[in-house]
Amino acid sequence: MSYEPVVRQVIHGHFWTLLPQLAHTVSPEHAPRDEPWDTTLEDPAMGTLRLTGWIRARPGHDTLFVLLHGLGGNHDSRYVRTMARACDRAGVSYMRFNMRGADRSGEDVYHAGTTEDLRAMLRSPALARFRRIHVIGFSLGGHILIRWATEPDRDPRVAAIATVCAPLDLAYGADAIQRPLGWPYQWHVLRGLKEMYRAAALRQRPLPTSVERVDAIRTILEWDDEVIVPRFGFPSRQEYYATQAAGPRLGSLEIPTLLIAAEADPVVTADQLRPWVAQASDAVQVAWTGGGHIGFPHLTIDGTDEGPLEPQILAWLLRT
Repeated sequence: MSYEPVVRQVIHGHFWTLLPQLAHTVSPEHAPRDEPWDTTLEDPAMGTLRLTGWIRARPGHDTLFVLLHGLGGNHDSRYVRTMARACDRAGVSYMRFNMRGADRSGEDVYHAGTTEDLRAMLRSPALARFRRIHVIGFSLGGHILIRWATEPDRDPRVAAIATVCAPLDLAYGADAIQRPLGWPYQWHVLRGLKEMYRAAALRQRPLPTSVERVDAIRTILEWDDEVIVPRFGFPSRQEYYATQAAGPRLGSLEIPTLLIAAEADPVVTADQLRPWVAQASDAVQVAWTGGGHIGFPHLTIDGTDEGPLEPQILAWLLRT
């Protein structure tokens, strides 16, 4: 058996995961012109939480695109900025939304099933004028979005959703990123999560673990054990993964959903996704592509136009 194709695929996935981020570091993607937005949420443990974002609400437009970042990211993440600029060029209204504490304001931390934040955002009076809403979730943001879409009493204005490199099996993903080649990505995610935690500690939020202990955490497994489980009252990390995973919910999705996945994604691997994708409902369209984790050369969603990710997602959502 020749391992050359496998090696090429591994290199391809890492290359397209790292290249866009390196390019952004050298020449950052500028955020388009938008304005600060906020709303509040009542949390049983933390009290009133402030949720923030940045919005471009065009006069006379009744359709809004909401962009949801991944784990450890925020409204300023490279892929969120890129998608926002695509929305701006297309002339549509959009919001770059932060999960609780993601803006490093010290409000709280969130987990893979924190759908309350999406609900609070959609209830915001500032969004009342929009009659049609599309949500685009990147990485863990896509996971949270799938969970929200399968829960009762969802906002009927959300007409369709799209996810990009969303994990579907939390236990599998947390274990898989422990591979040596996954360590740089794990470090990057944890750096963002620790920034959130330190900010919340500075505001004297009732957090379960000392900042010193959190700073010493080296794996997602430890983060979930020592932060997520006690903060949100899960019996164990295993129970958290089992009860919050989005994969088992794909079969019950009713809202039109575009699920974009990369064959060589080194973070959310194809092996993690395939068993769940096979059970997806007819509402789900799966687009497998080349590239890495939220980084692609070009892709084709419908087998027609090949090109950059962002305008193809917008076109799919607008015609759904």
